Amino acid sequence: MLELNKIHCLDCLEELPKIEDNSIDCIITDPPYFIGFNSSAKEGGRQDYGNFTMLKPLFSILFKEFERILKPDGRVFMFTDWRTYPIVNICASEFMRVSNLIVWDYGWIKAGTQFRFTHEFIVHATMHKAKSPKDRAMSDVWRIKPINFTTKRNHPAEKPVEIIRRMLKECTEEGDLILDCFMGSGTTAIACKQLNRNFLGFEINQRYIDTYNSRLEQDNLTKFEMSNEQELLGNYKSKNSPDSNFNEFPSSSNNKKEQREKVNEE
Repeated sequence: MLELNKIHCLDCLEELPKIEDNSIDCIITDPPYFIGFNSSAKEGGRQDYGNFTMLKPLFSILFKEFERILKPDGRVFMFTDWRTYPIVNICASEFMRVSNLIVWDYGWIKAGTQFRFTHEFIVHATMHKAKSPKDRAMSDVWRIKPINFTTKRNHPAEKPVEIIRRMLKECTEEGDLILDCFMGSGTTAIACKQLNRNFLGFEINQRYIDTYNSRLEQDNLTKFEMSNEQELLGNYKSKNSPDSNFNEFPSSSNNKKEQREKVNEE
């Protein structure tokens, strides 16, 4: 297998067949939506759904390989939109169980000329031995803010790290191997680094891999600064607090207990 914890400047369609059977714990990926279109997805003023002929072979190849390389308890999270979802669903269902269509709620309104976009979809497909997410009360609507289009983005389709972290925390363990076939500027890799997961990534544009390396350096710097802040805070508490069990942020359960005791005293 290729070197882990690295984004390889290679075509995933050529490299997926080289990955060993039953070797991947989870696949998180964000393939191109509606290949062959401009940003408005229009041709001659109408949606040209004839280009679906370009999509089905791509997703059929992907899910066939996904089913082979995933472990029996593995799963796929694939970002998509309302135009591409029908084909993704059909192709995924040929090889895996489509367990959910997660709605990613942006929490704000994006651009548009008719009803404006406020969400994307995430197809959640599972192998036959996949376990339930750790939080069984979590719904299939996730409200997480996207990357603001007014800020400088690392990639045109960049996803927030937090949404990838949620997938990893709910459905994987430390040391698991995560695959992203369309790594872009490395958001999946950043989240894996933060949560101690291994990853294998493909991206055909070296410019975005260079961007990932810069992001990684910045992420390491941020974690170093946060670590120093926590150490300083810990030293301050030990020196200035008479209570060795000092808790700066008491839990809600502690607050409720204190309130009950106060009422009883009155």
